[in-house]
Amino acid sequence: MLSDRAKIVACIEDFDLHKAYSSPFNIDVAAVSNTIQIKQKDQNAFHEFTVKTELSRACDDDEDDIYTKVTTISPCYVLHNKTSKTLLITQEDCLD
Repeated sequence: MLSDRAKIVACIEDFDLHKAYSSPFNIDVAAVSNTIQIKQKDQNAFHEFTVKTELSRACDDDEDDIYTKVTTISPCYVLHNKTSKTLLITQEDCLD
């Protein structure tokens, strides 16, 4: 179990089993979003992620107010359109 003040790191492993790590970051404060970066050693590029911790109700019992923290790590993408066409980019299953 993590203590309330524990710092964690994120890791990416490539196809050659090389690992790259982020700087340590906290997940102890709810309702805060942070951005972390993981830079590959051999490349100028980096991977960027948004880390968001929220409180979520743990049970539907009206007598108890039990909450838990849920941390979501989401990748950030930058797309550079070098075509002469307009691109429409959506997440799968998100079109109405």
